[in-house]
Amino acid sequence: MDKVDELNATYGSNYRAALKECEKRIQKKPKDPSFVALLKLRRLYPDDPKWFYAYIAATQLAAEKDLDQSTSGLNRTLAYKALEQAVAKGSTGSGSPGTLSTLRELSLLVEVYRRQGRQEQLLAVLEDANVGVGSFLVKHSWEFVSVKLQTLREQKLWERLWNYCSHIITEALQANPSSDDAPYEFFAADWLVWECLLEATSGLKDEDVTIPEHTESLIKQYYDSSASRIRLALLAMATEASASADNSQLLEACKAYLRLYGHLSSCFDDLRVLLESLSCAGRVEFRDFATQVARDAGQSTEYESEFKKWSAMELNVLKIDYLLSMSAAQNPEKDRLEAFASNCVRLSNHRDTYASLLFVRLLVYLGLNSMAYTNYSSLAIKEFLHDTLGHVLFTRIASQHPFATHRLNNWDPDESLLQVVHFYTNSQAKLVRFFSESLDNKEYEKLLELDDLRNRFNMSFQKCSTDIERQRIGRLRGEPVTEDSLGTLNGYEQDLVEGKSVDFKDNRDFDSFPNFECSTGPRFEHYIQNGPKPGKFWLASCLFVEDVHSIINQALPRSRPQPSIISNATESQKAELTTAEREASLGWALLAPIGMNTLSEELAPQGTVKEIAENLNADLQKLETWLNKLREAYVSGQYSTSHGLLPVCHELQPMFLHLDVLLACWKLCDALLQCAKQKSHKLKGKIPKEEIQRVMEIVQNTHARIRKRAADWKNRLSEGGLGVMADQMLEGTVGEAIEQLLGAGAMVVVEECAGLVQDAAQDTLDGVLQVKLAKRQG
Repeated sequence: MDKVDELNATYGSNYRAALKECEKRIQKKPKDPSFVALLKLRRLYPDDPKWFYAYIAATQLAAEKDLDQSTSGLNRTLAYKALEQAVAKGSTGSGSPGTLSTLRELSLLVEVYRRQGRQEQLLAVLEDANVGVGSFLVKHSWEFVSVKLQTLREQKLWERLWNYCSHIITEALQANPSSDDAPYEFFAADWLVWECLLEATSGLKDEDVTIPEHTESLIKQYYDSSASRIRLALLAMATEASASADNSQLLEACKAYLRLYGHLSSCFDDLRVLLESLSCAGRVEFRDFATQVARDAGQSTEYESEFKKWSAMELNVLKIDYLLSMSAAQNPEKDRLEAFASNCVRLSNHRDTYASLLFVRLLVYLGLNSMAYTNYSSLAIKEFLHDTLGHVLFTRIASQHPFATHRLNNWDPDESLLQVVHFYTNSQAKLVRFFSESLDNKEYEKLLELDDLRNRFNMSFQKCSTDIERQRIGRLRGEPVTEDSLGTLNGYEQDLVEGKSVDFKDNRDFDSFPNFECSTGPRFEHYIQNGPKPGKFWLASCLFVEDVHSIINQALPRSRPQPSIISNATESQKAELTTAEREASLGWALLAPIGMNTLSEELAPQGTVKEIAENLNADLQKLETWLNKLREAYVSGQYSTSHGLLPVCHELQPMFLHLDVLLACWKLCDALLQCAKQKSHKLKGKIPKEEIQRVMEIVQNTHARIRKRAADWKNRLSEGGLGVMADQMLEGTVGEAIEQLLGAGAMVVVEECAGLVQDAAQDTLDGVLQVKLAKRQG
């Protein structure tokens, strides 16, 4: 039976379902006959553009997924040639089937050409009289105008870019703003046009010395033409002046901008890069000017609208003050920082989502994880954004808060992580539905975009790290995780370590936190993160741990554990791990050969029984040495560095990570003792039971030491922590600002807050006390 007949028999005339099935098969196998069937569907219905353009989209999808370069190249060419013919028909106005005649079809062309790197051909289409930007079809739609600007910019075609931008601005100056036929007024109001104009000016200034003068003239004309245009013109003036060695024009433009637009929430971000271009004297002058402007504005705030504007300006001035005089690069004095913090308290009524995310990060750093969850959940972040923002709460959550809480709230971190896992699972079905709906609506370009989204979710780094955290939580709780989607990473450990191409999609957003630091130094959240940013080596080390744990459970691992992954790590790879993660990985590397030698027939090394027994003894001695050092570190207080009341992350993580290794070591030793009882075991009579018993005693003792440390910490919190924290909150000038803000009930509010902090800290420490060694077998 013909493949088309087969699909027709299955789906009847519902070709939408047929195409959906075809697309699903293309995902799994680009050379599937269903792909050929789609071509035949196009031929069966030559007058229906849906099948023609859907076929082009599917051809591009197949090209991107086919590992065979010749087949992939053929499919790319087919997609390009089909679109090239459609443009040719559109240019002649033939109106025949397959003619490019809608904006949806042009959007698909843009998407395919850009994916294939055909920028020159794309520009030719966008400049075509019949189907391009200025055609009756497009009518200067901003979607395609912006594509043209960006493409000229990417190709560094500075002269064409400058001509196009100056044409847009000139037309805007001559247009009647109230006319419906004046799109240039709208275009010129977008910063992209000015950004491109200035970049093109910079690229041409050495070739044509008159270009900067023409650009300056355009900016001045735009500035003088209308009050509504001053903002963009001022920014353009300032940006152009920032390239000059003379700061005077830049300084004056920045002052004018702040005076007129200091009440806008975007003011600081608009000016920050420009302000960093000022000289030291210029920075001081601008900072003093900004302070005076805010002070003057505060003298006329009798109406609510005026007060809101002043409050917003004060906030921007505070940000500017921090950037220019208190950023870490400036090495500020304590008094200046306290004065800044006091002013921030004064304006504490201003709060947004991204500031709240930074607060969540701070709470995680302080070990107040249940408080962090309460604040994170209150943001009501949309489900799909967990892929980009979930790292704020969930990074290293298993080594900070693996157990459910009951004091501050009823939060189970594993349930939260499971919801994230379900999101990734459910998103696949939703995307298939969106794919069909896009086809019905002839949104051909979205077929490719939706496929990109599916790939982002399938190989999302956050998805992988979520599974890793759940596995560690399960080990610490003694509750094995049954839902395991880490199978997609089978065999990737070595590739990750060696830097080979692994198609991970890192969608984590690290730029959403408010940041007022100089661009020359680290972003602010760097100082309150619970460890370095996890990357491919972090993931590889975690997968190594998973494989070792599988062997200890006497299950076949995803791949053979390679301790060299840990021992041969480079300094840049180690930089992805916290100090505690590095230490713990050394412990797991010592457990690996012991497990493979004794518990796994498939992974046991070649050699005589005598050789294997000798290796086992040597490996057990190395493990004993490592465990003794770990125990002594807890006895000597090596891990008690801050002596503060709160279980900050760098003191909390070692306890959970070391407990994780201790649990595995205990379980491994217990399994070895069981092997020693088996008459059929290959090492019968050669397993050193006394050595194993010594190791287990050290494990038991170290486990008790860690528990004692957590219990002592809880006692410090209970015996006076609340009062100490409340007093600290009201100390100094910042405390005075808090009292002034809260009024007569300040102490009551502060004590309530301190109580919440105390509960969250004790919730965290309770988790350490809940980690228990398993009962011994037999």
